[in-house]
Amino acid sequence: SAHIINKEFVDYPLHITNAYKTYGAPLGVYTDDFSQQLCVERHFRTWPVNTDAFYADMLMWQNGAYWVNYEKFDEGTQTCKQLNFYRKHGTVLLNNPDESGNGSLMRILPVAFMGADDHHAKMAAFLCSALTHNTDEAVKSCQFYVQLIRELQRGIVGDVWERTASKVAFDPYCEDYEEGSGYVIATMCALKDIIGSSTSYVEAIKRSILMGGDTDTTACVVGGVAALVFGLGDLPEDWLQFIQPSLQEPNVRELFTL
Repeated sequence: SAHIINKEFVDYPLHITNAYKTYGAPLGVYTDDFSQQLCVERHFRTWPVNTDAFYADMLMWQNGAYWVNYEKFDEGTQTCKQLNFYRKHGTVLLNNPDESGNGSLMRILPVAFMGADDHHAKMAAFLCSALTHNTDEAVKSCQFYVQLIRELQRGIVGDVWERTASKVAFDPYCEDYEEGSGYVIATMCALKDIIGSSTSYVEAIKRSILMGGDTDTTACVVGGVAALVFGLGDLPEDWLQFIQPSLQEPNVRELFTL
């Protein structure tokens, strides 16, 4: 995230100065979004899901697992509170409905690719979200996102948003939302607006960042959809050159050596 967005830095990330870095992290270090996706990918490959193993691994994530060099520098208030509760009591704390952040939406992408039918993928999305974000809005947004990705995988593009809303009986209300906020519905609405107004993967990512606010999560959620809608043909080589993969995570090493 960033408080001030400089368009030059979006076009030329290697120009980013220390004043624009968040948490003092080096350039190219992925944030809590992707590190949690690595954890999810490990536990949500097939149905049924071993939630105890996933929840235990998320506590390891909280201690630095899945991060570059095992150094965690971001977490999210709601995620921190819920994981600490689970660590202490061994059970999931029901969330306050007023605390519907996007902290589970940002990690949900791997669930869409698991070996399961739509019904079980929907159940898996609930289980993945409920540990830290057990509100109706957060869970349904995760289920919507998973189904949206699955529809796109099947080659459905034209009315995909409406088709998805019908299948999951949920349609985010996007008449009025705060751009770039951490509210899960705002992130879903940003996804709809950005994909609808972009013509390429890179344009969608740039629009996500220039929106400001919770930039890493907005770009993460948009990126998962944009890759399927537009493809990755316009991905600049220099975007990959400075990304720092984890030395301990084989999936990350493989990703950046393809």
